[in-house]
Amino acid sequence: MVMPPNLPWWIQSSLALMMKQVANSLALEFFSEGVDEEVAAAFQKDSLLLRVNGPFIKTDGYSIEVQVVLTDLGAPSKNSKEHFIRCGAVAEALDGVISINKNGDGGGLYGCLSPDRDDSVRVKVLHFGQVDSNMKVRQSAVVASYELFI
Repeated sequence: MVMPPNLPWWIQSSLALMMKQVANSLALEFFSEGVDEEVAAAFQKDSLLLRVNGPFIKTDGYSIEVQVVLTDLGAPSKNSKEHFIRCGAVAEALDGVISINKNGDGGGLYGCLSPDRDDSVRVKVLHFGQVDSNMKVRQSAVVASYELFI
């Protein structure tokens, strides 16, 4: 199987467009790792960071892992329930089939990411809690594994 050289970009950009909408609906700053420039001023807000690993070439298609890191600056007066609700909204967005479009290359559908059939847990929510005792920052990650068959 020969992988199209633009496939990593199509996957990254398609996921970024989807997750930016999720971030906006949750009033979060959005970053796409490896694409967006991370500047200090942007880290003054609660945020959603998209990280994509892959595609990994398999004998019958591709494997992709998506990680979404949620950072809550968690002022002491802030409602901690909101952080968990945001994690649930991201997990819901990642739980299903995701269209991969040829963004920047004439458009059109290339294929769809489907939840990995070999993984009985399709979406994982991981809570890291307060990551530094001197700072009121909470982090969690939502991780999902996919397959792409052409």
